[in-house]
Amino acid sequence: MLQILDKLNMYADIIQYIIIGIALIGISIYFYLRHTGFKFSKKNKEVDYSEVTRKHAADFVQLEDIKNNMYINDNYTYFTAGIRCIGFDYKTAHNHEKVRVQKNYIEFFNMLEKPIQYFIQCRNIDMDRSINRYKETQVEVQGQIDNLALELDNLKESLDDIKAQDEIDIKLLEKIEEKIKKTSRSLENTKWQFDHLEHQIAYSKAISSPEQEPQRDEFYFFSYTHNKYDFTVDLSKEEIIDRAARELMSKANSTISVLKRCNVRATILTSNELAEIERRCYNPKSADTHKFRDILKSNFFELITTTDSFQKAKNEVLADEIIEGLERGAVENG
Repeated sequence: MLQILDKLNMYADIIQYIIIGIALIGISIYFYLRHTGFKFSKKNKEVDYSEVTRKHAADFVQLEDIKNNMYINDNYTYFTAGIRCIGFDYKTAHNHEKVRVQKNYIEFFNMLEKPIQYFIQCRNIDMDRSINRYKETQVEVQGQIDNLALELDNLKESLDDIKAQDEIDIKLLEKIEEKIKKTSRSLENTKWQFDHLEHQIAYSKAISSPEQEPQRDEFYFFSYTHNKYDFTVDLSKEEIIDRAARELMSKANSTISVLKRCNVRATILTSNELAEIERRCYNPKSADTHKFRDILKSNFFELITTTDSFQKAKNEVLADEIIEGLERGAVENG
């Protein structure tokens, strides 16, 4: 009886090994056919992607307003604020500094109670304002150079006149010579400032050229959702905005405080900066050409309301009112 059981177990093991072998062979054949591009389904339905409805990214994230340093969405129920981060060179830092930053970042991650968005945006380095300031300063320095050069020429002429006299005033001569030395040093230093500004302008133009690697801006964004059922009374729109601003500013300040211990300097994004980020996200090319500060400084709306057509329409309305008044008076007197 035991011999029969042993044989049955042996046959069962053999069958099991055969099944496993067949399965392995089948799996190998399947992956081989997949790798060679063999298609198992005979129905190959071609999809015409030209007919697919395409939507702009702005259709998925619709911003209703930007106010109080916040994005406002979903009929004033969802608010988003952010901070801009400027870090340090971690690779070149000392080992003890790296360990301290890692420890503080762990603390930063542990303090996060709700999801937070880390956002990176690249842009060309904007050095236009710095270049303009350098050029303005260079004009002032050039004026100083011209004045010092003129003063130095006058001093040299005075020195020649004194030396040409029969009786030379030694004290006056020494005084003028000392003055010439000081003026010459001032002139050389001022010329050095001019050359330094020239190099700064050239460097600023070089790092802001399109060929250079774009600057990477890093942000943290966090949100607040207003639920009207959390309150016993209905809040006005202004009260909802104020409450959202306080909640988000509290999150921003606590995040800035923790990031500071990670050697990361962060600042709260203003409404104008939020508008610039949104604009650069959807219109990156025009954002590099036309800066947001130029839009703020422009008199676009003033031009609209001061054109000749606007004044002409205003005069026509005024004339119609005068005619109606005269006709009304004539009827009343008639």
